Amino acid sequence: MEQHNITTATATVTVIFVATKNTPGLHNLTKSLDKLGYAYMRVGAGQKWGGWRHRMGMYIEVCKASPPESVLALIDADDVLPVRRPADMLNSFLSFSCDVVVSTECECVAQTCHHVGNYWKLHHKVHSPRIYVCAGGMIGRARALAELWQALLDSGHSDDQYALGEYVNNNPTRVVLDHTNAIFYNPPVPFRNIDPLFKFEEDGTIKNIEQGGHKCTPYFVHFQGNFLSAAISRVIFDSPTNDRLLYDNLARKLIGADALPYFSDSLNGRLIVRGIFWGIVATVLVLIVAASVAAIRRNRHTNST
Repeated sequence: MEQHNITTATATVTVIFVATKNTPGLHNLTKSLDKLGYAYMRVGAGQKWGGWRHRMGMYIEVCKASPPESVLALIDADDVLPVRRPADMLNSFLSFSCDVVVSTECECVAQTCHHVGNYWKLHHKVHSPRIYVCAGGMIGRARALAELWQALLDSGHSDDQYALGEYVNNNPTRVVLDHTNAIFYNPPVPFRNIDPLFKFEEDGTIKNIEQGGHKCTPYFVHFQGNFLSAAISRVIFDSPTNDRLLYDNLARKLIGADALPYFSDSLNGRLIVRGIFWGIVATVLVLIVAASVAAIRRNRHTNST
């Protein structure tokens, strides 16, 4: 485990993330954490990635090894950026009056989504578009997080977010959902150019984010890695997604010249893939045209006879 700025003080929050390999996203995350003064721990460096159940096990190990009442923030390593200094994060967590706070999002992808209707039945007065849980960010007491992740592992599900949704639905009083984005913010997908609107301080941190009349000042912004990737848009058409443009811009504001673009793959590699793709497209079009011409000639021959 790689530890940075870790102290024994109970008044601090330690950020935990699993990262088996080095990526531009991990680089930007750690540089930003260092600049803003976060205490954090990288877990799994050099290991072979074994899927979400592998991460569940590593989370359990870290949480059980931590002081039971310590507060840990568990985040994704590759598509999250801290956007606010951590001084008030503990108080923000304590304001929820719960041992575990889970991030939320607007979208629900079938294979990773379990509805949490039982939770919202207890919070029927809440009107928020962020009604789905997100496993990319949560904060809580180490003992409670260890118990939660053990339950997710014991569920047998291979996807941690689906397992988390099931857990929240079955245990609606054990967690609180951060639907106001007090700590975590997940931009809607696909991201729109002007919604939400990010306003920055001079040092590149977030002053506030405004979306649909709702303002928030979270500590972490979590982009969805699959939309950041958008391989077809990036490789085939060489057109970055709005999410990627926002991510890269936010990273540059936070750490300046140290920021790496989310993708640093080679131009030659993209050109090769692009050439293969368009070659296949051209071949298919030629075959379609050839088949059409042949059919027209057959029809003409039939009519002439």
